[in-house]
Amino acid sequence: MSVNKYSFDTSHFDFLELVKSHLCKTPKFKNLTSLQDIHRYSNHTDLSLLEQLIYELFHTDQFQKLYDEFSNKMLNPIFGNNYGIQRIPSVRIAYPEAKSVNFHNDCWYGHGDEIINVWIPLTNVRETQSLAFLSDQENEKALKFFKENEPSLIEIQKYCEERAHFTELDYGQFITFPTKSLHGTFHNKSSEIRISFDLRICLDNNFGSKSKDFFKFKNSSLPLKNENNENSKSDNYAVGYLNQKPIFNDYIISQTIQIDSMISYCKRQNLKLLIIETELIGFNRPLNLEDIICGNRKGLAKNIVIFSDKLLNRSDNEIGKLFDIAISENYVFHFVNEGYTTKNIIK
Repeated sequence: MSVNKYSFDTSHFDFLELVKSHLCKTPKFKNLTSLQDIHRYSNHTDLSLLEQLIYELFHTDQFQKLYDEFSNKMLNPIFGNNYGIQRIPSVRIAYPEAKSVNFHNDCWYGHGDEIINVWIPLTNVRETQSLAFLSDQENEKALKFFKENEPSLIEIQKYCEERAHFTELDYGQFITFPTKSLHGTFHNKSSEIRISFDLRICLDNNFGSKSKDFFKFKNSSLPLKNENNENSKSDNYAVGYLNQKPIFNDYIISQTIQIDSMISYCKRQNLKLLIIETELIGFNRPLNLEDIICGNRKGLAKNIVIFSDKLLNRSDNEIGKLFDIAISENYVFHFVNEGYTTKNIIK
């Protein structure tokens, strides 16, 4: 839907080489010669490690200087000079024979209605390896249908896959699309990995549920942080569950605080955090929690890490049912802020 394609000079903006060089500093990837071969040095259980290493790079001065220059030279001609750009872009990785992102639009994740997305693949993407979209007409029909019927994530995925078309790109190309555009990935049936990053552009100061600090504007400085990203040696896997609903009289806990706390907790507990799923906005049912326990993510990990038990309102009928199912199937909920697990209190 309203997808626009652009090209940039990879000899100047060589994000791929920057990422590869950074990964090579880690012993596991020291012999890596091509980013497209990284799945030969790892598998899907290393997804969290890869993401953390790339996010570590995204916080550095070296990356941020190139990122700012890319904004000035490539995005200014598209959006003008008066916009906010996401401070730290989001990394996406899809291993062969895997799927990375369910179909969704970014309004469901709390972004403002007029936010523009920018997607930059670091590998060539073809067919099921690429991002897929619905046409303008199908997008509007789908959004209306989902609002009226509230299907599960599995049903949303099936609905969109039947109507979506792929957007194929080479490294050196990127696309822009509005935040209300439904988009997602298919099961990656190719033999190649897909690594990409994306960012959001704010044109109207409508940040949605995000704070203003999610974006940076002209002449703003980026607070850098150093993170310890050693790979967990534990075989205990976990899924993070990030909820955006307000608690305590409309108080919303920052997603950054939730994510950092979950990552830190998993390191202390020797849990290998495979993925963090963010609950969708605008639905009465907790679709992502349902997906973790009963849907596409079922069985991915038996440990579900949540920042606070206040974000899992078990008095809610739908959440209560899912909680009971999860406990009966030996899932363990970890509540980071309160410091207890359901394993501690349920005999």
